[in-house]
Amino acid sequence: MNCIPMSTTIDPSVISLGQALINLIGRGDIPHGRIDRVKSAIAKAGRLLGRSPDELPAHLPYIMRHLNRMKPGPGEKGRKTLANTKSELRFLIRTVTGKGQKSEFAPLSPAWAALRAHVSDQPVLWKLSRFMAFCSTTGVLPEKVDDGVAQAFRRDLISSQDSDKPEQHIRAAIRAWNRCISEYQGWPQRPLHLEPPRKHRWTFEESRFCESFQRDVSQWLDRLGRSDRLGEDGPRRALRPTTIKHRRHQIYKAASALVMSGLSIGDLTSLAVLVEPDHFKSALQYLLDKQDGNPSEALFGLSNALRAVATHQVKAAQPQLDTLRRIAAGLEPEESGLGVRTEQRLEPFEDERVLAALLRLPKALVSEAETLSIKARKNNKKTIARFAAVMAQIAIAIEIETFAPLRLRNLTRLNLNQHIKAVQIDRKTHWIIKVPRTETKNRAALTYFLSPKSVTLIKRAMHLYDQKSGWLFPGRGDSHKCEKALSDQIKRCVERRLNVRFNVHLFRALGATLHLKENPNGFESAMVFVGDRDAKTVRQSYTHVADRHLIASAQNTILKTRSRLSGVGG
Repeated sequence: MNCIPMSTTIDPSVISLGQALINLIGRGDIPHGRIDRVKSAIAKAGRLLGRSPDELPAHLPYIMRHLNRMKPGPGEKGRKTLANTKSELRFLIRTVTGKGQKSEFAPLSPAWAALRAHVSDQPVLWKLSRFMAFCSTTGVLPEKVDDGVAQAFRRDLISSQDSDKPEQHIRAAIRAWNRCISEYQGWPQRPLHLEPPRKHRWTFEESRFCESFQRDVSQWLDRLGRSDRLGEDGPRRALRPTTIKHRRHQIYKAASALVMSGLSIGDLTSLAVLVEPDHFKSALQYLLDKQDGNPSEALFGLSNALRAVATHQVKAAQPQLDTLRRIAAGLEPEESGLGVRTEQRLEPFEDERVLAALLRLPKALVSEAETLSIKARKNNKKTIARFAAVMAQIAIAIEIETFAPLRLRNLTRLNLNQHIKAVQIDRKTHWIIKVPRTETKNRAALTYFLSPKSVTLIKRAMHLYDQKSGWLFPGRGDSHKCEKALSDQIKRCVERRLNVRFNVHLFRALGATLHLKENPNGFESAMVFVGDRDAKTVRQSYTHVADRHLIASAQNTILKTRSRLSGVGG
């Protein structure tokens, strides 16, 4: 049981769940069976939250926020019971209070209400609302706000458990406060200190290593960032900045592991020291131990990155390179294919009802978004309009990923003016999606055709929001939506509606799997479909799918033979 502390900012005028139940019973028009279910739901909420009904405010967002933290994962036990509990509480609160208050916060004092009126930017106001409510209820005047007040707010927010990510919420409030200082006249001129974000890491900061080692690393990474097509052993093409960043992380991770395994950090003066066979083995052994002795693709990739350093930067002798190769060979994962987690997440889609729900989801989302958009225009509700726009974008993303499984980076960066071309074939509009090789992970250009049905559905969704600067998934300003935002929106939508674990990358595996189910020998077309140039990787990942259906085909042949020979020799 999780006992939630009472929030400082809660409006004391909001009635409790216990009082709301009394009011519901007093109406006289609610069936006894429904009242019993509401009583049970209140008792369940009280047990989960560790508070009596008289201590819990009958404020729907507040109650739902805390109950959602108790939410079992998709498919886990208790999910249905919790859903019923929340449904009955929604009925209770909406029946007794109507729409109720938009905010659970206590009314602001005159000084804070006057300061709030200065803010015209709604997102900034959202970030400051809880901080303003805290200051108002604790008697802090706007001109008295300082770092001490911010620290008190941090302690209150953490102890009240009113936010899933309190540090993120606090940092957003401080940034918004400091922004208002320069943007709004009459705002208190004392800025709040914003500490650098904390990184939870076991590795050493790069600055702690010897300057000679840092210089060596920089030279190697600089080399990786430049093409040397005519060089004898230089990179034929420059690596992407994200790849170079990953190589930096791998090197300093290995260096930290070597130091943690016993080498003095002052003795690690160059990359040559790092790739000495004994040191190479010590670093990898430390990292392997951190993984409980289980090899992984990540650790094997790190060993290969160090071997590349030994070959091209240090120019180690062949016997040393052979030794490094033998050491690294033991780290190659025995498991090949999609991986346990991906296979587990694909399993529910063996059920054709779940698969059908996913394939029908884009159309359902567009219809719902259109209904919400009409409601938003009638009632002039900007929040509902934004929700409809997000729902439309999710529908577009799912439709595209179903038939053109792009990687998330390429999906978020789709631009109507750069990547999408409408063509007429048999008087019907098709889309050609082209992603140049300079924008793909494996440097292979991608081309996909979308059918007229998909195009029609996508265009319906596009009518519900503006494609600023041509971005199919627009973000803030003139840029596209960030990858994490779109990924989280798709993930939450699919998981909530299908009750399965999901992520955007699963579309690639799902598409290839569906194809190989019908065409067990269709590895070549599956490879093209997912945009992977490595036939070996595709075969390793999806052979089990093809094998399963080849076995099923052989079993059907045996069944037919059994039936045909049923009367023979009888």
